[in-house]
Amino acid sequence: MKLAQPSTEELLFDKHKDNMATAQEMEKLYADIVEGTADGLIGWPDLEVALEDQRIATHMEIMGLEVNDASMFFHMLCSIAGKDRIDVGTFIWGCLKMKGYAMNIDLVQLNYEIRIISKHQQKLIHQLREDVHHLCNLRRSSP
Repeated sequence: MKLAQPSTEELLFDKHKDNMATAQEMEKLYADIVEGTADGLIGWPDLEVALEDQRIATHMEIMGLEVNDASMFFHMLCSIAGKDRIDVGTFIWGCLKMKGYAMNIDLVQLNYEIRIISKHQQKLIHQLREDVHHLCNLRRSSP
């Protein structure tokens, strides 16, 4: 029974092979979306038009990608890339992250990042209050 079960190496190889196949499919999908664009990058209008194309929408669905809020998805990828258009690498990375369910590590990371942002925001609020208080004191003391 134990011999019939795949080894860790076989499981890792199969997962890697699946990831490579998925990335190749996403690369084809990217090519379909950017077809006809001048620079080969996806802009918001390009993605909007592509999502209306039943062939592309079906392709995404078959791959397990459900981008219910395409605008948020697009702008999130642009924010990560620091640009207003998406290249193939960013697109594939984003689609791989969107595929499937959120994992525990994703939720832990999100919670961690929210805590960091919250602490930073509290420091900024505190500094702003001090600055306003200081300005009010300066104004009262000036003739």
